[in-house]
Amino acid sequence: MGTATSSPATGSGEAGKQATAVDQQEQDDGGPWGVDLSIPFEEIIDIRPLADGTGCTCWQGTLGGNNEGNKRVAIKTLKASNSTSDSDAEDLDRELSILQHLRHPNVVRLAGAGQTPEGGQFVVTELLSGGTLSAAIGTQDRPEGTGWFQRFRVRTWFPMEEALRQAAGVASALAYLHDEAVPHGISVVKGAKVLHRDIKPNNLAFTADFRTLKLFDFGLAKMLRPDDSIGDNLYNMTGNTGSMRYMAPEVARNLPANETADVYSFAIVLWEMVSLELPFQFYGVNQLTERVILGGARPRLAPDWPAGFTDLLTRCWSADLRERPSMAEVEKRLREVLQQPGGNARDVYLLKHILLVGIDILTSSLGEHRSV
Repeated sequence: MGTATSSPATGSGEAGKQATAVDQQEQDDGGPWGVDLSIPFEEIIDIRPLADGTGCTCWQGTLGGNNEGNKRVAIKTLKASNSTSDSDAEDLDRELSILQHLRHPNVVRLAGAGQTPEGGQFVVTELLSGGTLSAAIGTQDRPEGTGWFQRFRVRTWFPMEEALRQAAGVASALAYLHDEAVPHGISVVKGAKVLHRDIKPNNLAFTADFRTLKLFDFGLAKMLRPDDSIGDNLYNMTGNTGSMRYMAPEVARNLPANETADVYSFAIVLWEMVSLELPFQFYGVNQLTERVILGGARPRLAPDWPAGFTDLLTRCWSADLRERPSMAEVEKRLREVLQQPGGNARDVYLLKHILLVGIDILTSSLGEHRSV
């Protein structure tokens, strides 16, 4: 799929300045960031399937009829009415309402919205044509027995340094969502936080040049207002939201939660980016519940990884919400790790991890035989 190139470091302070130093006029024309919320569907041409979800379908097409000229975009529409629910429509409306207020280099950019000829909502964003992180590192779609070769192939263009650089950009985006994203729109309460609630490799994608990894799919996102807190910066939210492999224990258990649920999910994704392994790859739903959600199991940390990095992961995926750092601190720590000398830790880890994966397979197989 091509070679990923290194992206410039943009810390939360620097990226935040980029995000907020936008001409005020943009916020006044047509929406908080000047997007057209009444795009005629006929202005989108050359529409092709992109991805298929439970209640929505994503397409790619060409948007014309504006001063910037034609541009390739992604379009999300509801499926046929007989296959969607009210919650699907609510998710799409929520995604649109939140994206209107966001502007960050590592967050997908809203291009507009409108109504289909049938009267359904559609949302238009920039097209992240580099593909998803999941597809890029290939952790979730490997033919049996080819994992070691796939990891070796990916490592040639996605070494640990590049993984950490890209992760720092995503951390900057999450820090922005949790701390800075909204006080721009006059229709929302100042100080509100945006929680993504479904951070996973399939919801992160590269730009066409592979320089930037961006967060997208805000269908499950939630805006938390200060008055919504039940105390101690905790909020009652819908439990079991997101993808279980990356889901924070408190969310899976339907307990009060806050923005640190995103911190936990980010840490699991970060481990996957660096190890090039699917976390808990041999666990089914029952094992995830018993061993991870209730038992506190976490992915195996390589002894060759920098101590600062492993300490950061351990704090981020702590079962105790109070021990998890803010995403602003996560970004800062990642950039500190990037400044440390040495870069062969993950390559050494690869050889050891192949052996450990074999042990996991054997252990899982023995466990299945015992349970029969």
